[in-house]
Amino acid sequence: MRKQERILVAGFDKVATLATIATMNTFTAKEAKNNFGRLLDEARQFPVFVKKNGRHVAVVMSAEEYEFLETLSDAYWGKRAMEVAKKGFIGVEKSEKLLKRMLNAHR
Repeated sequence: MRKQERILVAGFDKVATLATIATMNTFTAKEAKNNFGRLLDEARQFPVFVKKNGRHVAVVMSAEEYEFLETLSDAYWGKRAMEVAKKGFIGVEKSEKLLKRMLNAHR
């Protein structure tokens, strides 16, 4: 990918992220409790933040969105596992020594 293409992709990602954040609604914990049906209706359209004491503590989203994110996560970690597997493994004996060293370091 050429430099210009990378910049365009990076710029698009930032715009898409900002657009997503801009459309995300926020409920306080009290509003979420008192308007749970509305919260669920909105969460079916786009993720909804829930704030407690001024901090984001949760995000409510549709089951479809959650499943999509799970699929992305599985694909990412599967790819990472394959990359690591290509590099090889250290074996049982070296693993045991490494674990013992790490456990003794924390005592």
